[in-house]
Amino acid sequence: MEGPRATQKDIADRLGIHRSTVSLVFKNHPAVAEKTKQRVMKAAADMGYTPDPMLAALAAYRHRQRQVSFHGTLAWLVNGRASFDWKTNQHYGRYFAGAKERARQHGYQVDVLDLNTKGMTPIRLGAIMRARNISGILVCPQPHNQREMSFPWESFSHVTFGHSLTSPRLHMVTAAHFHAVRQCMLALKERGFSRIALAIAGGDDARVDNAYLSAYLGQEYLSKERVVIPPFFGEYTTWAKGDAMERWLSAHRPDAIVTNNFGILSILRTFGLQTPKDISVLCASMPASNPHLAGVVEDSFHIGEVAVDFLVGVIQHGIRGIPPQPQRIHVEGLWHAGASLRA
Repeated sequence: MEGPRATQKDIADRLGIHRSTVSLVFKNHPAVAEKTKQRVMKAAADMGYTPDPMLAALAAYRHRQRQVSFHGTLAWLVNGRASFDWKTNQHYGRYFAGAKERARQHGYQVDVLDLNTKGMTPIRLGAIMRARNISGILVCPQPHNQREMSFPWESFSHVTFGHSLTSPRLHMVTAAHFHAVRQCMLALKERGFSRIALAIAGGDDARVDNAYLSAYLGQEYLSKERVVIPPFFGEYTTWAKGDAMERWLSAHRPDAIVTNNFGILSILRTFGLQTPKDISVLCASMPASNPHLAGVVEDSFHIGEVAVDFLVGVIQHGIRGIPPQPQRIHVEGLWHAGASLRA
C-alpha cells in the first residue's frame, strides 16, 4: 500500500524553508537563487514528489475565476533630462507597457516618478514614495551610458533595464544582445556569406556591455574564414551624412551587415545600395516586426513583463537595498525573416 503523496509543504518542512519558496521553484521564478532551486529539486526527487494534476487544475481554475486584489503601487523611476524623453524610445515605451500590464495582473499599479522634477531631490522623492507605501521600483534606462544614480535604495526593492546604470549595481533585465548578434551571424554563415560587417551606432555597444562587438568578434574567430572587417561606429545622425560610412563600405565591401540601427535600409539607399540585391542586412535589435528588415525582434513588451515578475518576487521575499550579488536576466528575442536577407 502506497504512503501519502509528498506535498510542497513536506519539502519545505524538510529543508526548513517557507512553502511559498518551494512553490516559486516549481514555477521557475527568477527571484529564487539557483542554489535553493537545486536543493528543492533534489529533495523533491528524493521524496518522490509529483504535482497532483487535479489540484493543479483546481488551482488554475480558481486563479482564473478570482479577481486580483490590489497590492499596492510600483514606481517607474525616470532620471529625466530635457533631451531625453523615454516615451519616444520604441524599446523603453514597450518596457513600460509590458510592465504596466503585468503589474496589473499581479494587483499593482505603476506610477511614473521623475527624479529631476523641479524642486525634487533623491531624499525627498524617497520619502514621498515611502509615504505612498511604494515598495518596488522599476528603474527606467538612463539617458546616457555609464550613469551613476544617487537614491535611498535601502528602503526599496528594485530592478533596472539594461546596462546604462553602472552604479549602484542593481538586479537587471535586458534583451539577450549577445545571443541576437550571434543568431544573425549564424544565419548569414549558413547562407554562405563570408564578408560580414558590424555597424553599430555611437556608444550603443558600451550601452549593452559590449555584447554586440563581443558576439561579432567571437563568431568570426570561430568561423573558418575569419574575415574580420573593422566595425563601423558612428552616431545615427552621421551615418547618411558625410562620407565616413561610404568610405567604410567601399574599403571593405561587405556582402552582409549586422546592425542595431533599424533605419539602416534608407541609409544604404543613399549610397546606391539595394537590399538584398547588393547587400543583405540583419538587425539584432528590432523594436517590432518589419517586412522589409530581417533580424531579431527584442520583444520589449515581454521584457517589461519579466521585470515585473522578478520585482514582485523580490518584494514578496522582503528583499530591500542594493543586492550583494545582482542577478542579470537576459531575455532572448524572436527571429524575424524579413526581405533584407538574401536566400
